[in-house]
Amino acid sequence: MITVRPVASDADLQEWVAVKCAVVPDEPVTAEQLCRSPARDRLLMLAELDGELAACGIADRSDDPRRGFVAPRVLPGLRCRGVGSALLEPLLSHVARLGLRTVGAHVDGRDPASRAFAERFGFREVDREVGQVREIGREPPPEPLPGVEVVSVAERLMRD
Repeated sequence: MITVRPVASDADLQEWVAVKCAVVPDEPVTAEQLCRSPARDRLLMLAELDGELAACGIADRSDDPRRGFVAPRVLPGLRCRGVGSALLEPLLSHVARLGLRTVGAHVDGRDPASRAFAERFGFREVDREVGQVREIGREPPPEPLPGVEVVSVAERLMRD
């Protein structure tokens, strides 16, 4: 049995954070951060499968004022059992109640199952973000461009 309910307590919020961080570990969040960020018209939801915490979801206005944003997040071991579908329904309804007719979602492009889930519900790719990471170590100082002299403010003041 799938149960979907809004976050209604501090304990619920902690559960929401735990699921979100487990599903999207590259984008960690804390309950404190959620409480500090403006809630606007945000809805946070939890979903359980047979009494076991299985998913979290968020619905809100997007940064684009013409559309909403939804993010159902199901724990990997509990996917393909209807939890995401059950969670998505109230998230989309919330955005519709806000008077918005278009909704966006972020899907990890490296996860074909998540992409297929989104496409099944009518979402289509409109842009793509590519994250790039570089380890910083001992870097040699850059060579100045020809004709450019680099000096500190203190050196410049001593010359004047």
